[in-house]
Amino acid sequence: MNSRTIDVVTDWETVATPDGYEGLHELADAEFSGAVSAGMAWAFFLNGRVVGVFEGEIGDFEDAELTAYRAADPSLPLLFSMQERGGETQARYYTNKTPLSDADQTLSNGGFTGYIELSENVLSGDYYVVYHGGKSMSAAFVGSSERLVTGDEAFETAADEVGIYEVVDVDVEIVDIPELATDEAETDEDDASGTESGASEETEDATHADEAETADDATAATDDEEPTAAADSDAAAVSDSAAEAAVDDPTAEDGASTADGPTADETPTDDGSGGGPATADAEASEPSDAPRGGDPASTDSPGATASEGRTADSTEAEGETGAADGHATDTGSRATRPDDRQPSEPSSETASGAGDTGDATVAGPTQKGAAADGVFSDEERWREAKTIPSLDPSESSSNGTTAQAASAEQDRRSAGERAAQMQRKRTAQKAAQDRSSASKTADSGSTTQASARSAAGGEQPNVERLEKRLSKAKERVQSLESERDELAEARTKQRERIDELEAEREEYRERVEELEAERETLEAEVERLESELERLGGDTGGAPSQSMSVDQALSGTNLFVRYDRKGEATLEHAHDGAASRADVSDNLRLEHHTTFETGGLAVDGQPYEAFLHDSTEYAFAQWVVTDLLYEIGETGNQSGLAGVFDAIPEIDRVELSGTVGVDTPDGVEQRDFDVIFRDKMGDPLFVADINASRNATTEAMVGSLVENTGTIASNDESLAAGFYVTESFYEPGALETVSEETGGGLLSRSKKLSHVKLSRKRGYHLCLVEARNGEFHLNVPDL
Repeated sequence: MNSRTIDVVTDWETVATPDGYEGLHELADAEFSGAVSAGMAWAFFLNGRVVGVFEGEIGDFEDAELTAYRAADPSLPLLFSMQERGGETQARYYTNKTPLSDADQTLSNGGFTGYIELSENVLSGDYYVVYHGGKSMSAAFVGSSERLVTGDEAFETAADEVGIYEVVDVDVEIVDIPELATDEAETDEDDASGTESGASEETEDATHADEAETADDATAATDDEEPTAAADSDAAAVSDSAAEAAVDDPTAEDGASTADGPTADETPTDDGSGGGPATADAEASEPSDAPRGGDPASTDSPGATASEGRTADSTEAEGETGAADGHATDTGSRATRPDDRQPSEPSSETASGAGDTGDATVAGPTQKGAAADGVFSDEERWREAKTIPSLDPSESSSNGTTAQAASAEQDRRSAGERAAQMQRKRTAQKAAQDRSSASKTADSGSTTQASARSAAGGEQPNVERLEKRLSKAKERVQSLESERDELAEARTKQRERIDELEAEREEYRERVEELEAERETLEAEVERLESELERLGGDTGGAPSQSMSVDQALSGTNLFVRYDRKGEATLEHAHDGAASRADVSDNLRLEHHTTFETGGLAVDGQPYEAFLHDSTEYAFAQWVVTDLLYEIGETGNQSGLAGVFDAIPEIDRVELSGTVGVDTPDGVEQRDFDVIFRDKMGDPLFVADINASRNATTEAMVGSLVENTGTIASNDESLAAGFYVTESFYEPGALETVSEETGGGLLSRSKKLSHVKLSRKRGYHLCLVEARNGEFHLNVPDL
């Protein structure tokens, strides 16, 4: 089948159903609409009827495990069955030229069977209108999710769409569900028992027919002496009484019809000796077979068996009547046997019926045949009628009225004659009925025993089938219990996870509230500072209100190394090789702190902020914390300058034009430096002197740095290096001073570059830096 059809059907609601044909019959009795699968085979149901079987045959469902899917709408099983069966495309229309509503009206009036599909050039979905005998149902699959829309809403939506639709003619064949094996076995056994009973009744009734024939001859002799007028009067009286009895007792009327049915086809024979028994044998078998073939269920009850016996007796009695009428040709007249189905009449009516004339008796079979022919001919004329009579008498034809009146008159005469004949039959048949009652009782007992044996034989397959179903049900229960336990465990875990997420959500909510409160505090602080700035003189772009010397400005300034996001690119990450130079530069910033107010302050003719950023001290500090670490790492000198490389990430504060105290026997001496790099504890990591003039840096300048750095390094183990920065160049004597202090040269065996060794584990580096056009280069050691 189409994969899309299978996907849609398997999403329907499943319905529990037994296996095999029994499940199909239960679904049919419940007027089920949907689909049933058995392995690869599929069957579609519509209101309890199978409208199609695909990927197999109906026999594949016998004893198979069934899965039933209840359709979301009755139109879908019929539509899918038509699509799988395939049909012939009758026409294709464009909705703007031939609206869908016009086509729907035409197809409905014409009793069309098939479907309309509107999907070509339609973006919103696929629309269907399914027809069966002119009646229609609508369905649509709308949107990318194929949402199902049915009924009037689906049709109205389709009628509003613009596109091309096809009219597909499909023949729908109803598939019959085979009967259950148990029911067929019971029907065969009942037929066998009914045949045995009918055979015994035929034998006995044939014997009784001979005895009744002798009594009929005697009665016929007496009837020859009665006048003809008496026969007509008695026939009319009996007709009236029979009509009243038929009105009061519908069962009697049915019995009369049953008895007269075979008699209408009889023809009196000239050979009176053989006509009676032969006719009785021939007709006794027909009514006994008819009930079994017509309705198998009717043989299951004792009442049905007794009814068969009575029908057979009535038929045999009529057969004997036909034989007796055959003798009436030679002897004059004969009385017919009454029908035992009529209610008992008073003795005076019985006597009157026995005294009818021979003329009425001889005319009996002919009139009965004519009456039957009249009834059946009326039925035939009605079936062959080309037009239906109008409710308005003026529009009906005169010939039809005349024929109906004649037929009604003939029916009344036939009813009177049949009532007279039944009255005459009753007396002769009563004796035969009494004699056959004993044999019928015995036959009924044998029939009951046969039925019991057949029921016992049929119980064994039922037990095996029920045990099989019980075993499957137990397995299904165990599977469902296991699935239930797994779902319960999963539900418990999900509840625990939900509790954890709720607790985590509460924590985040509290954190958000804290951050919002902090944000409000900071916003208030920003507003306060802005207002303070306005009060003190506005922005720095205005005219300076006061000035300060360079030395005072630098000595009162400290720089702090800070990050926008501490968890991202920092100097520690750069030291470990986990952050690029660009990322560190974007995340790192140097914040300045002063011991004085900078608003409206001018230093060396510039606003303080501009002066600070243009100073060599600020530029050198920024180069050390952002570029020097990468220059050492990229040149592979991490071990040669290990003291500098490892100390850079520890820089927290940079002091401009500061001092470092040294303990001496005379007390604490202060050593001045242009730039001091300190860690979080305030201990010096690097010290630097700067020559910002254009003159060459002399030996004395470098010697002062070497002396002061050595003194501090001897007292403070945190010092890692001393720098001298010049914006011009170094004299040879300055370079020789550094080389002599570090023990450098061709004979040096130290792996550390430009390193002054104080002890086996202690020392510091001496570095000479040149500044050119805002850029810094490490001259000693040469990287």
